[in-house]
Amino acid sequence: MINRREALFALGSLLSADAARAQEFPTAADNEFQKFKKYFDFVRARNSRDYAISTPNGIEEAKYLKIGGIEQWVTIRGEDRANPAILVLHGGPGDATNPWGYAGFRTWLKTYTVVQWDQRGAGRTLSRNGPASGASLNLDRLVRDGIELAGVLRTSLGKDEIILLGHSAGSVLGVLMARAKPDLFHAFVGTG
Repeated sequence: MINRREALFALGSLLSADAARAQEFPTAADNEFQKFKKYFDFVRARNSRDYAISTPNGIEEAKYLKIGGIEQWVTIRGEDRANPAILVLHGGPGDATNPWGYAGFRTWLKTYTVVQWDQRGAGRTLSRNGPASGASLNLDRLVRDGIELAGVLRTSLGKDEIILLGHSAGSVLGVLMARAKPDLFHAFVGTG
C-alpha cells in the first residue's frame, strides 16, 4: 500500500527539482519551445476554427487571470452558461491539458462548462512568466492558486460550487483543494 505522506513528499520533491532545473537552463527551455512554436500555432488555429462555440448561451473565453501574484492561463468553454462548471486539474507537474483539451473535452461541452487551467510552471502560464516563476512552485502554492481560481470562477460564472476533475498528479491537488475548502466544490473526480 502507498503511504500518503511518502507520496506527497515525492510529488513535492519532483516539483522542487523541476523548478530548480528550469532556473538553471532558461535559455535552453526557451529555445526548445521556439522549435515547436509553428506546430502550437497550427493546433491553436485549427482548434479555434473546428471547436468554436456557436450556441446563443455559450461561453468561450481564453485569458490570463492574476492568480497567486502571477498571470495564469485559463480557458472557459461550454455550450450553455447554465451548465455545471468543471475545473480540470492537469497532471504533471507541467502537463497542461489545453493543447489537446479542445478535442478531448468537446463532447462534454453540451453538459458542462469546462475550465482548463495551465497551472504555475506549465503551458502558457510558464510561457508568460518564464522559468524563474518555477521557484515558487510547490504543492502548497498550487493548492492556494487552485482555491483562488475556484473563487474567481464561482463569481464570474455565477456558480455556488465547482466540480473538480483531477488527472494524475492533479488528483492529489484536487484532494488537497477539496479538503482545504470543501464549501467551494460540489464534487471531486480523480482520474489517471
